[in-house]
Amino acid sequence: MPAMDNDSYDSYIKLEKKINRKMKRMANSYRVVAIVDKGLDLHLDRVQFQRMMVNDWLDSNGYAIKDEIAHVAKKHILIEAKVDDLEEKIFRIVQEWNKKKKLLTVLNENLHELNKFMNEENIEN
Repeated sequence: MPAMDNDSYDSYIKLEKKINRKMKRMANSYRVVAIVDKGLDLHLDRVQFQRMMVNDWLDSNGYAIKDEIAHVAKKHILIEAKVDDLEEKIFRIVQEWNKKKKLLTVLNENLHELNKFMNEENIEN
């Protein structure tokens, strides 16, 4: 790309500003706003009609509509959170169980040794 001299650059900037001012005036005119408003209203009417038709078709064929799917998804998320909570509780219970099982094993060994000691004492007496 050839280098621009200052005059060309200034001319380009002025032209760009002039075009931007014209576009702002045109976009802010009542006529353009009214046309865009009417176009958006027609578009929204068509979208609402299409949604109604799709929902009616889904309902008549026994398929779930968006609201029902969203409801099921929310339920799924809640249930998944409950399952995670239960898994965490089960994990803690199993850890506690294993600790107590080890303690019982140690206690059983100590009782066994005590019993052996008591038997030896009884034999000596």
